[in-house]
Order: sequence, then structure tokens, then C-alpha cells
Amino acid sequence: MGESGSSLWHLVTRMSLCPNSIFSALAILLSVGTGFPSLSAPPAKLLTKGANEGDQAAFDLAFTRKTIEALACCVETDYFDPALGAKVASSLREGLAAGRYGLARDVKTLADLLTSEMYALAKDKHLSIRVLDVPKSQQPMAAPTAAQSREERGKHENYGLQRVEILPGNVGYLRLTAFYRPVEVREVLAEAMAFLSHTDALIVDLREHGGGSTPTLGLFVSYFLGSPGEPLFELIPRPPAIPSRFLSESGKLANRDLTRPTFLLTSPRTFSGGEGVAFLLQERHRAEVIGETTGGGANQVPPSRILNSCFEVIIPNGCFRSSLTGKNWEGVGVIPDIPVPASKALPVAHSRAIQALLRVVPKGPWHEQLGRELALVEVAP
Repeated sequence: MGESGSSLWHLVTRMSLCPNSIFSALAILLSVGTGFPSLSAPPAKLLTKGANEGDQAAFDLAFTRKTIEALACCVETDYFDPALGAKVASSLREGLAAGRYGLARDVKTLADLLTSEMYALAKDKHLSIRVLDVPKSQQPMAAPTAAQSREERGKHENYGLQRVEILPGNVGYLRLTAFYRPVEVREVLAEAMAFLSHTDALIVDLREHGGGSTPTLGLFVSYFLGSPGEPLFELIPRPPAIPSRFLSESGKLANRDLTRPTFLLTSPRTFSGGEGVAFLLQERHRAEVIGETTGGGANQVPPSRILNSCFEVIIPNGCFRSSLTGKNWEGVGVIPDIPVPASKALPVAHSRAIQALLRVVPKGPWHEQLGRELALVEVAP
């Protein structure tokens, strides 16, 4: 789990330069914007002109070797589980010595191969190496700053709050796609929750939620929980660092609702912080999860960093642990209470929301109206 502009997105952490490596660390806020230039010069033979146009890349083998050595050093030094990080690094070095990566003929294939090998050992969905969208050697000298890009992206995405409306039956609907930092999203989130405050049930659509700010995860679930300052979860870092504890909002939180029937929509694209909402509210029996099993990425990640002129890496630096059960969803995802195809999750949730209201609304005009709305929802294509 982590902060990313996909989101939600990262906390700036210690950056270290590994001995004999060729990379420079970079904090890229929400994985957008540009960063500090790499300490290594781009290899002259790394990419052909055709590769820049989408064709196969011609490798400089020395650059490939240095890339893998730098990746191994990075994982060994910074992965939150030292023993597992050392095991992954050793496997990468053994693979390099054995020539396992010789069949990779372009940067995308190499990145996928290395990521797959790391996952086979660590079973960590965040641990990865990725090709830079634009190689550092081709980025314009006067590119926008990370802060400018983040601000623009946040405004264009409405800070992850994509849709708010009232569905038939007085059922609220909120679509979230990312968690920006609390300072960025608190006001717009409060406005959305105020708009939904008079609804009798609530559907939160997390089907495209890619993650984001860890503190914002705590802020959002606080709208559904009763005890201010209630322990929610911990992030367990690499020793000897001290775990970080996250509590529900301790101050007054307008429109906090502890009893409203709540339904969460999920899909395989629900990831990281988006999964955190479903996991925390499901284990507390505060919401019903409807849809498909989520992506399964629970560990905390810092900002992605530049490895060299062609690659960036994500190295998880903390393990998520629920304060209630001591568990997380890494590798398995959040399993829905009501499994249905993600494309059908909304009408199913809408129907179940109205059914829940019919069980508590007294007989009368509104009960009859809810019955009519339920009939329309259940026959809708």
C-alpha cells in the first residue's frame, strides 16, 4: 500500500545510493513529473532509433548487467524485509551470472522478466522495475516540475473524487479513483460527504481505485467508524525503524455516519489504498464488499525512483498490519462478500441497498416507493 498518483501518492523516505550502482534516487510525487537527473550517462547503444518508434531495442550488454546489479543492490538495501530482500537480490545476481536474462531483447521484456522473478520469491505486487515513459536522455531540459504536474493532475482528477450522486431510493453513490494527500483532498472529500449526508444507504465505487496516500486512507474510513482515535493499522518498516500507527480521526468529523448501510464495489483493478478501504471496513463488518477479488497489493511503497536512464523501480518499505486482526491482503486481495462480475456490481449493490432499507422502513408511502424502485432496479439491463 502506498502513496502514488495513481494514485495515492507517496511518502518521501530515506534515499540511499548503493555502492557500485549507477542509479540516483528520486522521489517522484504520485509517480508524475520529472526528477533529478541520473548520475549515469545513457549508454550509447542501448536503444536504436527504431526502438524509440516501438520496434525492438538493441541492448548494450554492459548496461544490462549494471542495471541488474543496481536493482539487486537497491532491493537488498531498502526492502522492508531484510532477509527476503537479500534472497531476492541473490537470485537476481545468480540469474545474471547464469545468463537467465540473455533472451530479453528490449527494455520492456527485461523489466517484465525481472519483475516476475522478484514476485516469484517475494510475492509482493508492488515490488517492480518499470520502463520510464520517456528515457531521461530524451526528456526536455525545461520539463515541468513534479509539483506543477501534481497540482495539474490533482485538479484534472478532482483529487480522486470522480462522481457523486443520489440514486433512486435515496441511495448515495461515490466514485473514488485515488487517494491524494489529506491537505489536498480533505476539503473536497468533506463536501462530497456533506452532499451525501441525507442519503439512507451509500455505495462507494472502488473498481478503478489504484491507491494513494496512506493518511487519506485513514481519513476516509474514519467517516464510517465510531470511535475517534480508534487504532486502524500499522506500517511495519525495515528494522530498526519504528512502526507507524494510524488512527481514525480524533477530532470532530462532520457527517461521520456509523450505521448507514454501506456497500463497496471492487474489481481486479482495485489496488493498494483502494483495497485498504474494502479490507478495513469489511473486517469490521461495517460494509459489504460486492464485485471481484482485488489486486492484492498491501505493502507500503515510497515514491518510485530512477534506477538509470531507462528504468524506475518501486521498492516497498513497509508492511501493512491491521490493528484489529494483524492481517493484510497482500498477494490474495480482498475477497468480496457478494462475488459478481465487476460490470454488474453497481446494480447488485443498488438492489441490496434498497432491500436493506425495506427491512427497516415502516409500512407506508415511502416503503411502497422503495418497493417500486427495487422492482425497477432488478429488471434493469
